[in-house]
Amino acid sequence: LFRSESAMNNQLSSQVSLLSAMELIWNLCEILFIEVASAGYLLPLLLEWVRLHICTVDSMAQEVLNYENPTKHDKFWDVVTSYVLQGQMDEARQMLAKEASATPTSRGMCRVLDELMKKMPVFNPGGVQTLTEFELKWQHWHEECERYLQDGTFAANKNLESICMIMLGDETTLLEKKELLTTWYHLMVSRLLYTYPTVKPTDLQSQAQASLDLFMGSDSLPESLDSILLAAFEYDIHQIIKEFSIVSSNWWFVAHLSDLLDHCKLLQSHNLYFGSNMREFLLLEYASGLFSHHSLWQLGVDYFDHCPELGRVYLELHIERIPLNTEKKALKVLRICEQRQMNEQVRSICK
Repeated sequence: LFRSESAMNNQLSSQVSLLSAMELIWNLCEILFIEVASAGYLLPLLLEWVRLHICTVDSMAQEVLNYENPTKHDKFWDVVTSYVLQGQMDEARQMLAKEASATPTSRGMCRVLDELMKKMPVFNPGGVQTLTEFELKWQHWHEECERYLQDGTFAANKNLESICMIMLGDETTLLEKKELLTTWYHLMVSRLLYTYPTVKPTDLQSQAQASLDLFMGSDSLPESLDSILLAAFEYDIHQIIKEFSIVSSNWWFVAHLSDLLDHCKLLQSHNLYFGSNMREFLLLEYASGLFSHHSLWQLGVDYFDHCPELGRVYLELHIERIPLNTEKKALKVLRICEQRQMNEQVRSICK
């Protein structure tokens, strides 16, 4: 009994991991291929993506705030740092205000850091500010952070000094926070936020590869998810689909992603040797899988209907193989065939 329960838990856990990976890749593809965000517009979307998928800071903050003396909690500085790593400056400043109230000796330093956080320029895509104006403003802010650090303003408090170094995009300090970052793509987005906020889509591939190498070190090999994300940052749609198909027997994701991208006119027709394009091939595979299920086969019919080249042929072949073990099922199949003028199949069922 315990063994079967453990196996069930493992199965559920692997399904949750797969669904999380699918959502992560899907959301990234929406940003890169559908939003088609340019320099300045791209980073805010990537920050949102990271916050959506790496959200441990919220539960950690709740735990700290529920403590009778939040600033003395073991995770207090982890929370402040995590907010800064995700560019959530308002939340970081609220936590910092607690430190300023609780520790008089840190008050002056907290005030300076709070002012720097408040001043940090953020590009507003809907605003009147040009990209050049934003870059100039950001550069001035960056130099101001540098000055305070060089003057030793935060030297007496290592936590505040560390946060200022993160805000300067210091690589060594960022890598010391690997446990809070948890993934190389979070590292990438945090690095971009504090070193290159106007990142161009064409620079994403090199930024992603550099962050992966930094985070993993020379010993580790990238996992399947890493390879798929790298393919996305390279804007290589076909490689994303290929990599995902290799690691998962789940055709839902690749079928629907290719369908979405095809509707956006992004899937250059990859005609396969038997005449069907990639979108149709993947939909046919997914629908065929549905037909092997005792109740989901009816959904498969709808998918075949949306395959203009070979959908009809596939439907005819699969309909003939359905075991008509009840009258109700036979009537369902009959209605499907009649609606589509599949006369031969109708005659076969009526016999």
